[in-house]
Amino acid sequence: MWDTRYFGLPHQRKRNGYCRIYDKRLELWENQGIAIDHELIRIEIVYKPDEKILLSDVKRYPPAQNKQYFAAVITDWEAFTRKRAKQIHNMRDGIDMYTRHIRERVKETLANQYHIDFNRLAREQWGLLLEEPCTVLLGAA
Repeated sequence: MWDTRYFGLPHQRKRNGYCRIYDKRLELWENQGIAIDHELIRIEIVYKPDEKILLSDVKRYPPAQNKQYFAAVITDWEAFTRKRAKQIHNMRDGIDMYTRHIRERVKETLANQYHIDFNRLAREQWGLLLEEPCTVLLGAA
């Protein structure tokens, strides 16, 4: 079972946003009594831009989060030493975030893995995600 995990310290969340990951299956069960038979983990990136943006213009400014977040999809755990795999697991699970030096070495180790480009994903989906709320709030898309 997952607890909600936040990435970014509280003071950082007030600056440029943050990421939270939680067990959506558990949330559905506890809040709505809906049971599903498979794992469902939800990842949310909350966007807080540096500059003020008019609500009518927000669709033109998708978030840029690659400098705040790094994610790699690991398909071959055998490619890592036992020590490095443990560090990756611990960082993923929020058990130990290690020193900056170790985090940088881990990131270098993951350089050959598939990376998630948060900026590209945001650009591709931003307009679609905001179309309905903007229509409701502003009366036009």
